[in-house]
Amino acid sequence: VEQGIEAFSSGESFLFQLHVTVSLLCIVGYVIAVHTGRKLFRHGIGRRLHRVNARVFICTRLISYVTSFWMMG
Repeated sequence: VEQGIEAFSSGESFLFQLHVTVSLLCIVGYVIAVHTGRKLFRHGIGRRLHRVNARVFICTRLISYVTSFWMMG
């Protein structure tokens, strides 16, 4: 968390800032997935939102995964 905050305050590379941003969006995606998944399971509502979140989550998770390898190199 400290490195992520420093990335924006110290002017780190764009790639690192992108990685931090996308990783945070992944965490938000997990929370939304759990919330909409529970509503879908219990009440059968929210399927469209759950699917949209899944698509966005897959994209952000993939970008996070790819940028993590670029960061190591």
